[in-house]
Amino acid sequence: MIEFPSARPTRRQLVMSGVAASALLFAPAANAQIELTDFMELSRRLAGPWELDADLGRTYLRSLLSNPRMRAALERLIVGDDDGSDDIAEVKRAIQKQWYLGAYDDDDGQAVATFERALMWRALGFDQPIGTCRGSLGFWSEPPAFHDHN
Repeated sequence: MIEFPSARPTRRQLVMSGVAASALLFAPAANAQIELTDFMELSRRLAGPWELDADLGRTYLRSLLSNPRMRAALERLIVGDDDGSDDIAEVKRAIQKQWYLGAYDDDDGQAVATFERALMWRALGFDQPIGTCRGSLGFWSEPPAFHDHN
């Protein structure tokens, strides 16, 4: 004779379904809308005292949102859920990398959003990126002008 499992749930199944239901109540909403202003505020905290370009921020945010794992971690981070997990640490590093290197991940691998406006140059104390022209022909005949970036 074939025995079929009981239709009544076990105590363990009841407890686990209660735990799962309560987790759904307190979990952040899936596909929560992340505003550019929220991303820029988070970027300022992670990237330091520099002025950040909103057009670059839009590009970097779009890149992070295209990766489901990064998106989920970013959503948690935006609402203040910095639990120190590997996913949170990874999205923080990705944001810093984007701003300092001017590069981001896209469907084809890495892409460059900017070279001249990457924060690495300011952090290193350069007025202008190495390898870019500082002015018109003969500009080197004048002494350099140094600017305080603070």
